[in-house]
Amino acid sequence: MASARRRKNTNPLSRVLKGLLVVAGLYAVVLVGRGLWMNTGTPELVVVQGFVDHGDIPVSQPIRSELVLRNEGSGPLRLTEAPFVQVVEGCCPPEVHASRTVVPPGEEVVIYMDYTMHAGMGGPHDFRVHVMTNDPNQPVVQLQVLSNWLE
Repeated sequence: MASARRRKNTNPLSRVLKGLLVVAGLYAVVLVGRGLWMNTGTPELVVVQGFVDHGDIPVSQPIRSELVLRNEGSGPLRLTEAPFVQVVEGCCPPEVHASRTVVPPGEEVVIYMDYTMHAGMGGPHDFRVHVMTNDPNQPVVQLQVLSNWLE
C-alpha cells in the first residue's frame, strides 16, 4: 500500500496535465456560454450611438468621441477589420479604437477617438468612421463625428 501511494506521488507531470485539462474544460464552458466557441447563430448589428456633434471647441482642448454598436443577434458580432476614419471636411483624422473586436449577443462595443486640433487646424471637421463586421445584412456601417474648432 505504501509503494502504491509513493508511485502516485512521484509523477507530478500527470497532476499538471490533469490540472490543465480541468482549466481548458472550464475555459471551453465559458466560451460556449458566451457564444464564442463556435460561430453559431447570426449577428445583428444595431447602431446605438452613431452620430456625435461636439459643436464649437477651442483648439488645443482634448476631446473624446464615442460611438456605440450593439449585437442584437444570436451569434457573435466580429469587427472584421480595424475601424478607420474618412475625412469629409477638415484635416488630421484621429486614430480609431474599439473596446473589443468580438461582441457576444446582447452586448456592446464602443468605437472611440481621443484627439485635439492645434493652431492652424481650426474650422469645421466632419469625420466618417467606417466599421466592417460579419453581420450578413449590414457588413459595413458608417458613423459620423462633427466638430468646429475655434482659434
